Amino acid sequence: MAPHRSVLRPFAVPLLAVALLATGAVRAAPFEDPLGRFALELPSGWELEPQAHEDVFVFSDGKQNVIVQYLADVADPAALFRSGMDNLIGGGMATPKPDGETRDLDVNGRPARLGAFSGDVAAGSMKVALAALVGGVAVDDDGGVFLLWIADPKSFGKLRTTVEGAFGSIRKPGGAVSGITEGSAVAASALESAPVAVDAERLSVTLPPGWTEKPRGQDWEKEVVGMFQTARIRGGMLIVVCDRGMGLNQEKEVKAAKISVEGGLPQAQPARSYETRLDDGRKVAVVVYSGAGVSEGMQLPMSAVTATLKARKCWVNLIGFAHADGAAALESDVLSAASSAK
Repeated sequence: MAPHRSVLRPFAVPLLAVALLATGAVRAAPFEDPLGRFALELPSGWELEPQAHEDVFVFSDGKQNVIVQYLADVADPAALFRSGMDNLIGGGMATPKPDGETRDLDVNGRPARLGAFSGDVAAGSMKVALAALVGGVAVDDDGGVFLLWIADPKSFGKLRTTVEGAFGSIRKPGGAVSGITEGSAVAASALESAPVAVDAERLSVTLPPGWTEKPRGQDWEKEVVGMFQTARIRGGMLIVVCDRGMGLNQEKEVKAAKISVEGGLPQAQPARSYETRLDDGRKVAVVVYSGAGVSEGMQLPMSAVTATLKARKCWVNLIGFAHADGAAALESDVLSAASSAK
């Protein structure tokens, strides 16, 4: 059996921590993505922080930070907005409460969604009340961005119009700024994060809320049922593999998963391995790896988690990658997906 291909692509940051931190910055106003994917108008005095990844942009006025992240192949404003919400929740605001209506909009001729939220975030033994603005814009058919701003309620009230103005300027480079055209309110039920079901002919798996499927690549091996990403876990990616054939067993499949991990993290080493049982009695072999990945010339600590088990029609390998600080969340999501595999 050929090794499973995998692509290591860290693409998110711990957003709440960034949102509450102000550091030195590089002048950048107005702003155009160096890769030509989007542009926006920054308020006077706002600057671009040094980037850790080409898809993540942090703009600061020295006190407040606004995060914008580009998501390739995601041109649905609801999905872009959902990614922003997943980052807000993953950053510590476990139960965001809507502050007014979340609305579907038209931003410079492109579909968008924007909403405001409030909630508590744990800070040691204390809880801090914060407010957030979350928006998504489908810049073109190739992808879009989400915007996330988290602030204390007083600053939020003072600067909300300013940040909404920056959101309303998001567009394709060279495009005109026509602003925001109001649309319809979004039902509250549509704002809830739902599990993602993968129901292929060979295998049925349900992923936890926050995962979105990537378009299938022409070079994917036939055993790969799907590849998924999440902005909720920094660098989160999950590959679902379904292997069928004579002579396969758990030991061989664990080795196949290891080959896939090494393809994404060449120096990965097993940190932990264990076996657990599902409620139906099936065994799941779990291996947690630690290693490093390279992005834009920088070496980043990374983790991988694999879960191997038998489904009705095939052997299943769930192969997840994330930044090291998302290892625990990744392991939890992989185990949750494994428990649903049939």
